[in-house]
Amino acid sequence: MAVIVTLLVGTVPAFQITRRSHVSALERRGSSAGVTSIRWREGLVIAEVALACVLVVAGGLLLRSFQNVLDVELGFEPDQLAVWRLSTTSDFETPAEVDTYFKQITSEVAALPGVTSVGLVDAVPLGRNRTWSVSAPGMTYEEGASNFAIFPHLIDLDYLETMEIPLIAGRLFTASDNEERGHVVILNETAARVVYGGEDPLGRVITLAGEDAEIIGIVGDIRHVSLEAGAGAQAYFHIAQRPNFLSLDMAIRSSMAIESLAGGVASAIHSVEPGMPATEYETLTHVVDRSVSPRRFTLQVLVGFALVAVVLAGLGIYSVFSYSVTERMREIGIRMALGETGAGVLRRVLGRTVSLAAIGLVFGLIGSLTVSRWLGSMLYDVQPTDPRTLAIMAGVLLVVAVLAGLFPALRAARTRAASVLWTT
Repeated sequence: MAVIVTLLVGTVPAFQITRRSHVSALERRGSSAGVTSIRWREGLVIAEVALACVLVVAGGLLLRSFQNVLDVELGFEPDQLAVWRLSTTSDFETPAEVDTYFKQITSEVAALPGVTSVGLVDAVPLGRNRTWSVSAPGMTYEEGASNFAIFPHLIDLDYLETMEIPLIAGRLFTASDNEERGHVVILNETAARVVYGGEDPLGRVITLAGEDAEIIGIVGDIRHVSLEAGAGAQAYFHIAQRPNFLSLDMAIRSSMAIESLAGGVASAIHSVEPGMPATEYETLTHVVDRSVSPRRFTLQVLVGFALVAVVLAGLGIYSVFSYSVTERMREIGIRMALGETGAGVLRRVLGRTVSLAAIGLVFGLIGSLTVSRWLGSMLYDVQPTDPRTLAIMAGVLLVVAVLAGLFPALRAARTRAASVLWTT
């Protein structure tokens, strides 16, 4: 493609040269270019600015969108938090043995220096996704349905504290919430609004996965599926009441660097089950970072193209006006001999630069509106026609255009009429 474009671009001037006679070339020595030639060059400047504007605006929209995603309220604090996956192959005869087994591991880890809290969950935020069917006595939901989907979390007593998910109303789980007692559940704020249509749900009953559970508490929303997606309805169950699991995520909050804890955590896990893999872990900041990596990659690619387009547009403007100044040096000398000042020449050349850039920006902004609508599905909390982004990106390109045209304009303003007329 590069070779083909180079050949096509070089064909037009080569063809013009071969058609020009020697006499015509001598006659045109020292004169300005024809109107057609000037219009072609200026048209290229307009096209460069327009195309650069499209890419720059698209990059600006994605940049603002990416910043908005990073600024969302997660609902939990990822700093100084890491996760180890606990997966056992041991055989247990009763649910109580399963509960005791995992409590032994968390107790050993919690005793390590620097560990401030340890909690268990079946899936940390921004991990896997699943839903359970939920219904409440006497309630109907969208389109008359008698139930809706809710995301379930199986947690231990300390998980919510470890994640720093705030309690809004009611209470958290206690040791008495075990398999011998009726099932209880904690809802997030979104689920609390949906389940009973805005009424106070505390103390009332909902049915999840075919079993009734009393609502004992309401906690804050967290982003579980992705940073862009809302919290959705979520429910928390105590693992002691649903101990049919052999794999859990162990969340550890530390006052020290997570890396310095890795060896101690592995030793603590191996003290309970020597054969369990315990060297691999993941920080929650890395989990959050990974969730936005596709968006970051798209942003980096488009911003890279936009920067290249800006540089090319600047080089194109500089080249065209530098060549025009050289070509029109005799004309400039005559004007200055007739009384035009250097400041006047500077204003005229820069004025032409700004006018061509402005025309290019108009076409570019029109094209940007079309492209930005195509990018709509990739944007978060920013409109494709966001006036602030359009204005800033257009301003950046205009500054680049002025700077690119400034150097040829200064060279033209410093022209000495006598020397130019003498040499030409």
